[in-house]
Amino acid sequence: MEIWGRVWHELFRNGFLSLAQAIAPRGLAVLLVCFVLSGLLHAAASYSASLNIKATMWVFLFFCAQPMGVI
Repeated sequence: MEIWGRVWHELFRNGFLSLAQAIAPRGLAVLLVCFVLSGLLHAAASYSASLNIKATMWVFLFFCAQPMGVI
């Protein structure tokens, strides 16, 4: 849990947050952009592993829907 829960998560969290704050205005838009960026990263990994565009889109949409659970 230590590597996944802290190191891996924080590595991407800080990068996504910095980029989101540069792109979006404050507040919920930053949260949305962070999840879209995470979705793009996960979708790219999914596509590279499976070459299945339909499954890749579902992965992306899953991450884009996550802010609704946070709000």
